[in-house]
Amino acid sequence: FFGKAVMFSTNTITANIMESREHTMLMKAMRSVGLELSLWEPGSFTLFAPDDSAFAKLPVSYADEIFQRRNRNDMARLLACHIIAGTDMAGLRLKNAFRPGQSLKIQTLGGCTLTLRLVDGALQVIDGKGNTANVIIDDVVQRNGMIQIIDRVLIPSS
Repeated sequence: FFGKAVMFSTNTITANIMESREHTMLMKAMRSVGLELSLWEPGSFTLFAPDDSAFAKLPVSYADEIFQRRNRNDMARLLACHIIAGTDMAGLRLKNAFRPGQSLKIQTLGGCTLTLRLVDGALQVIDGKGNTANVIIDDVVQRNGMIQIIDRVLIPSS
């Protein structure tokens, strides 16, 4: 469960995000660049899924700009920086991937480097700009991967 949404492990990442009332902005962003089709496909992905409150934390000018149709490539890169491809990470329960105090650098589909760390039992994700997102619900199993629900939108470093 996430809020009022039930995420079924038999559904794809896209199917569950579409049903979530807490991910309307993420779904809007995914549809604006056609990403929902990719995350419907078989494969194995980990999606760091910002909820609507995470999008609300973006500076208004940045949010307005990134959702403009002319900035479709920027939006595609931003979203791709929330996705890890392959079975190595998607099948792994991230919270159990390393010990407290240890960090782990990972590459995303968008070419971003994220740093994961465990702090007081909570998983954090640091983007290329140094912003920290907290994983508020971890390891939500999907038919084609895993969702980690985060409280901030991850921003590419350039």
